[in-house]
Amino acid sequence: MSSSSINQKLSIYIPRVAKAITAEYITEVMKTLRIGNVARVDLTASPSSKQSSAYIHFAEWCITPEVAALQSKILNPKLMAKIVYSDPWFWIMLPNTNPLSVAQKAEAEAEYLAKTKLADAVAAAAETAPVPIKPFTQTFASVVYDSSVADGNESPPPPPPSPAITQTVPAVDDMVLEYMANEANEEYETGVTVYLNEELRIVIQDLQERLAATTQMAVTIGYEQEMMNSTLDGRMYQQHLVIENQQQAINYLLQKSADEEVMESVV
Repeated sequence: MSSSSINQKLSIYIPRVAKAITAEYITEVMKTLRIGNVARVDLTASPSSKQSSAYIHFAEWCITPEVAALQSKILNPKLMAKIVYSDPWFWIMLPNTNPLSVAQKAEAEAEYLAKTKLADAVAAAAETAPVPIKPFTQTFASVVYDSSVADGNESPPPPPPSPAITQTVPAVDDMVLEYMANEANEEYETGVTVYLNEELRIVIQDLQERLAATTQMAVTIGYEQEMMNSTLDGRMYQQHLVIENQQQAINYLLQKSADEEVMESVV
């Protein structure tokens, strides 16, 4: 895959994003779907105040055939580029007509690299951090339960293992829940409407193609039928002429025979 087919300067505009969506979530989606590493996400409230708009500035686009095809759709005004971030939810992606300047892009890339290095440093420190050791004496209980006794007091049992993924959900009241539900329902209805309109467009296009083919077939059959009728009329006319000529010949012979009989009777 050639890197020249990927526009590394392209930034994206998403016109409709749910208010619950954060810049961190959008960044993670772009990374998970292997679209690219995001330098910065700008979220702005839409006039309806029920949705937001997102401007995504990339530090680096992934160099894959799928990304090249996605960019081609984004830059083609006749096509609709979209990504499904959580089935059936999707985002419509348009080119950002007001991208970052060179200085802003460099600043965003530097910020992205700084965040990445900081995250790597924190992860490395957590892995290599020494465990504090206290003087302890092994007892039967410490051997069985893998604990220790320090300063004559038994240490507390080890904490239960943490789940693979933890998420803190802030408490929300009924009004917020109702608002989030209405917002999600509106986005779902919008997605379903777009999907149904696309399906309807495909059905109408197929029916139009079938109608055109049927019309062409009817014209062809009518022309062939006309040609057959014309040929049949010509053959029938020729046959009529043959019969008429034969009838005239028979009449002539009968008349001649009658004349001969009259002559014989006179003689």
